[in-house]
Amino acid sequence: MALKRSLTAVLACAIAVCAQLEGLTELTPSFLPLQEDAGTTSLFPMPPCGNFDLVEATIDDIQAAMANGTLTSTQLVICCLQRTYQTQDYLRSIAQVNPDVFAIAAALDAERATGSVHPHG
Repeated sequence: MALKRSLTAVLACAIAVCAQLEGLTELTPSFLPLQEDAGTTSLFPMPPCGNFDLVEATIDDIQAAMANGTLTSTQLVICCLQRTYQTQDYLRSIAQVNPDVFAIAAALDAERATGSVHPHG
């Protein structure tokens, strides 16, 4: 339960810090699992991440979206945390979130804005 509260706090912080990111700050019906979708691939729908659809995206698609400004590192972090939170109880997963995740993402976004892109790791 403490882990769920921690993840909720991180998600709330992300929402507060990134409130300017259109479409990423609300728990909409498209985010919540619906009973009628039980047993289908639609049980955990994933709304678009800003203007980018992550559902079937490849790494190359994500890199291209980041290169052309459709997706930022900060948006990607928020969307991945939302997805983790959305499915955590169902999967019985445990998330460990780096407390600096948003600072790191923002720094990488600022770096990308200068034209400097580095591989992860």
